Amino acid sequence: MHYEDIKQRILTFIENEERDSFDSLALQVFAYQYENNRIYRKFCRSRKVHPSKVQSYQQIPPVPVGAFKEADITCTPIDEAEKYFQTSGTTSGKQGRNYHRDLEVWTASMKSHFEGNVMKDKCRVKMAILFPHPKEMPNSSLSQYLYTAIRDYGTEESVYIASNGAYDFEKLVSFLVESERTNTPVYLLGATFSFIHFVEYMRGKNLQFQLPKGSRLMDTGGSKGRAIEMRSDQFKQMVADAFNLPLEDCVNMYGMTELSSQFYDQNRSGQQKAPHWVKTVVINPENSLCVQDGERGILVHYDLANFHSVLGVMTEDLGIAEKNQFYLLGRSEGAEAKGCSLAVEQFRNGVSKWN
Repeated sequence: MHYEDIKQRILTFIENEERDSFDSLALQVFAYQYENNRIYRKFCRSRKVHPSKVQSYQQIPPVPVGAFKEADITCTPIDEAEKYFQTSGTTSGKQGRNYHRDLEVWTASMKSHFEGNVMKDKCRVKMAILFPHPKEMPNSSLSQYLYTAIRDYGTEESVYIASNGAYDFEKLVSFLVESERTNTPVYLLGATFSFIHFVEYMRGKNLQFQLPKGSRLMDTGGSKGRAIEMRSDQFKQMVADAFNLPLEDCVNMYGMTELSSQFYDQNRSGQQKAPHWVKTVVINPENSLCVQDGERGILVHYDLANFHSVLGVMTEDLGIAEKNQFYLLGRSEGAEAKGCSLAVEQFRNGVSKWN
């Protein structure tokens, strides 16, 4: 199948899921990736999997997320890619890249699910972004995500708070004071640790805000590994108190550089909601078998919007499956972490084995 054909089918499915079935489209995407993604084709051959033998998306081999640091896993020649998003470095200095021939599907995926889970309606709203602009971080998928949000849903009075490696919290305070004075709802969007630092700043200045009804806060990234760590529910309560927001108006987004779609938690339940063009399974990383509902394992996401690289990505995140949803438990550890490392090793061995 040609590039434009598969792209249009995915765009149509994002707009209306009744125009196709996930399984049918997933098999078409897999066939396209098998044909055009040389590294992935090697991996599939090492697993003795061919598109002609696959009948369900769950039979499509997922690539461990760490493999993106081992090779350029792409259907698009690197010199033809409009954009690539780059992962953070590891202790070894390796960074992974997810290449995109163009951002049309990526943007459609972002906007459709954002509208349904963050925007209360499709009107524009005054926004403050607590993360750098793409001009400063051109290869950050989060920077592109937040830029798309402010560009397509923000008013002209919207602002960036972070620039040149620093946060202008005085500017944010003025922004919030003006919101209270004019009773104008605002959306605060940014990285989790950015909000943690701002709340610490507020406490040092004895500040508290009563944001107008209709305001919302969206964070992403979590605080694991930062100077201040807290659970998701603790974070939500902290920002809800700081800005006098209902808990249901504090939304967490879960996303990855290696994927092209995002997930949003469901109010206070902690369940992560995927768009209809993504399916998530929970597996035992040692044998790649799905675990039972209620059992913890490693999350594997099958994302149709990720057609530029690979459909299935095996994360390093722990989760529990329940009624077609999942709970995010955090990063893998112990046996799960060893299983993830083994999966990367198997990928490395598989792609070096085949010519």
